[in-house]
Amino acid sequence: MHWLKACLAGTLAILAGCSSAGPGSKSGGEKTYVMGAPAAVGPLSYTVLHSEWRESLETGDGVTTPKNQFLVLDLSIVSGGSEEVGVPLLSLVDAKGNRIMEEQKLVGLAGWVGLMRILKPVETLSGKIVFDVPMADYKLAITSGGDAEKEQEAFVEIPLRLEGTGVPGADSVPPAVK
Repeated sequence: MHWLKACLAGTLAILAGCSSAGPGSKSGGEKTYVMGAPAAVGPLSYTVLHSEWRESLETGDGVTTPKNQFLVLDLSIVSGGSEEVGVPLLSLVDAKGNRIMEEQKLVGLAGWVGLMRILKPVETLSGKIVFDVPMADYKLAITSGGDAEKEQEAFVEIPLRLEGTGVPGADSVPPAVK
């Protein structure tokens, strides 16, 4: 219930935290939100609560290492629709406009939202999604799912943050550079 109150209070943050999307927009009507603010797209509202860079993850198959680095996003997704809705797999967009799909083989990862994501009206799904990407700034592409012709898309800025990553030297970067 606390989350629902936070979503309602965050409505003003949605309006204040969004702007027109830049290159890569499908129809020019997409929005870009800041991390931490609820981002509404169709019947779904996504909030990226935290980002963390990891050199490995503990899954049901043991320790999993990435090709690059794991970017772990903690997020919450709320269904505001009147019907069940499927939450689609998400992707990151890099500075060149390339899209990278989230990792799909993380069974046993604590807090992972998994692949089967069906939300009932006013239901909330909270957990982690993971990407194997080089360390950089990204935008999380969020969609309403459903019919491709009616699908809506928005973006959430995921800035590069190195504090507390466990990446060697990350905590020694001078404050002005962070």
